[in-house]
Amino acid sequence: MVSSPETDSRATAAALVSYIHNTSASNGGLGAIRWLDGDYDDPRGFDAVLPRGWRTNVAFGWQQAEAFYIGSERCAHTWYWDGSAWVRSASVGAGTWYVPPTGQSVSGWMVQTYVC
Repeated sequence: MVSSPETDSRATAAALVSYIHNTSASNGGLGAIRWLDGDYDDPRGFDAVLPRGWRTNVAFGWQQAEAFYIGSERCAHTWYWDGSAWVRSASVGAGTWYVPPTGQSVSGWMVQTYVC
């Protein structure tokens, strides 16, 4: 079961702006980007590797996550939280992908990678 931003007790609702949740079935991590500013902690073009099953706010203590990176030969399905349910957004290929605000008090995004 995947929790919503409103029901996950690990989220700090007062400070949390947005997060990305890696729901990939494989053990592969997801490149997480805190701010899409071109200044990243990892030379591959992202700030940290988000392990499978983790959210950026829980894994790293981030109050905001703006994008994710997936490497070559990988693709991803994305969903966003609309306040009552997870809504399928897009399927994307390798690269860096911005996750825009969803209009909710906390913008929640799920990303599930797979081999293309």
